[in-house]
Amino acid sequence: MTRSFLLMKPVIILLLLSAVLFTASCKKISYHKLTDEDMSWLVYKNYQIDEFDNGNETVKFLVTLRTKSYYDNDDSANEFTTASFKQLNDTTAIHPDDSYGLLYIYKPSDDGLLVTFSWPHFPLKGVPLTSLPPGIVTIGGVNYTDVFVLDATGFTDARNKIRKVWYSKSAGVLQFEDTIAGLWVKNL
Repeated sequence: MTRSFLLMKPVIILLLLSAVLFTASCKKISYHKLTDEDMSWLVYKNYQIDEFDNGNETVKFLVTLRTKSYYDNDDSANEFTTASFKQLNDTTAIHPDDSYGLLYIYKPSDDGLLVTFSWPHFPLKGVPLTSLPPGIVTIGGVNYTDVFVLDATGFTDARNKIRKVWYSKSAGVLQFEDTIAGLWVKNL
C-alpha cells in the first residue's frame, strides 16, 4: 500500500497543480451592457426611410439597424449597436462609401457611453456626440433641446459637400446643409 501511494503521489501533485493553474487562468469577464437610457440614442426603426427636402428636390436615406453585439476586449465584453444611413439613388458619390453614414453606440464601461456619428458626404467621420454639449434649436417650428450642430464648413470639397448636420438625440437627423443645394430639412 505504501508503494502504490508513492507511485500515485506525483499524479496527485500534478492533478492539484493543474487544478490550481486552471483556476488561476480563468478570468472573470465583465459585461458592459447598453441600458435603456443608452438605447434612447437609437431613435430609428429598421429599414426606415427618411426624406429631406430643399424646396426643389427630395433626397432619401435608408436606415438599417444592427442587432446588439459585443466587442470582446480581453477580460471585458462591451456591448454596441449601430444605425447605418445610406443615401438612396446617390448620383454624386465618387466612391461607394460616400453614400454611407453611421450612428455608433458603444458601452466601454458600466458608467461610460460613446456615441459617434457620420453622415453621407459629410467630411467629419465618427464625431463623438457624447463629448459635445447639446443646444436648443428651432427647426420647422418645433423647439428641440437636444441638438448637436456639427459644422464642417472648412473641410468640404467635391466629394464631401455637406457643411453642417443638425442631429437631435430624440429625433435623429433634423436637417443638413450642403455646398450646392443649400439647406435640406427632414419631412416629418
